[in-house]
Amino acid sequence: MKEPCMRRNFLWLAIGWLGWSLAGAAAVGRAAPSASPPRITHDPTSVALRGQPISILAQVQAQTGTIKSVTLLYTLSKDAAPFKLPMQSAGPRTYLGTIPAGLITNAEKVWYYLEATDSLDATTETPWYVVVIKDTRSLAAEAQGGAAEGGTVAPKPETGRSSLVIAGLVAGGAAAVVGTALLVANRGSGGGDGGAVATNAPGQYVGSKTICLNMAGATQPCLTTPTKIIIDQQGVVTSDSLLDGQLLSGSMSGNSFLLTGAMTATGLVSQLQFSGSLVGQRLVGSITGTAQSTTNQGSYTGVFTADKQ
Repeated sequence: MKEPCMRRNFLWLAIGWLGWSLAGAAAVGRAAPSASPPRITHDPTSVALRGQPISILAQVQAQTGTIKSVTLLYTLSKDAAPFKLPMQSAGPRTYLGTIPAGLITNAEKVWYYLEATDSLDATTETPWYVVVIKDTRSLAAEAQGGAAEGGTVAPKPETGRSSLVIAGLVAGGAAAVVGTALLVANRGSGGGDGGAVATNAPGQYVGSKTICLNMAGATQPCLTTPTKIIIDQQGVVTSDSLLDGQLLSGSMSGNSFLLTGAMTATGLVSQLQFSGSLVGQRLVGSITGTAQSTTNQGSYTGVFTADKQ
């Protein structure tokens, strides 16, 4: 009688071991998706204008699950704990975070990185990026100096070509020079896309823009409106809806472009820059700018996205 009893005990032990092994394998199988954290696509900003907020735009895609949070972490010193700012959704898979202008009033550099977490708590972090803060005067001087040495700083309009008209451009072109200098400086450290126009760029893109005006002492609500952007076969970018009522134009350089314009309404003089990039079949971009009245001043921040039709 003792031998059958031992056999039964052994059988129960074997069954228990098998069940534990299967449970462990199932647990590993359930945990496996966390091995595929979110994917962050980001074109780093390397130069910013003193007194202006720094808009950080990124594409974030979940590999498994859904995106739970995207965070912008920034600091004036990598030895100090960074500030944490939740990035806001600016369209499908697009997130925007803004480093406030007040932080960089007296700063020479700002460091930042991005962090994304999905619904399974898998997390991705980018490397640290550094942004050099420059004054308007020095940035404009650098841009004009580059042009004087034979470098191309801004696209040159061609006579009789309406698609290259930049209506309402800031008098004297100062904002255009500074804005283009920022674009050129930021490209210099990022993607190496050079001046060649992406072959998939030409077409019509339809989407929306969200723009926020923040005046000293008062914050006005953000406004979201439809927008349309056209890129022709020569890489010329035009839009009459990014800046309402005005036709803005510029040229693609690789996957990026910059449109700059100005407007005056109800005593408020505004200067705006629209910096965009082509990501697959979509244009994504950030909006920055300044606003000045006789008694107050402020800044613009925002984003735009548009899908190829």
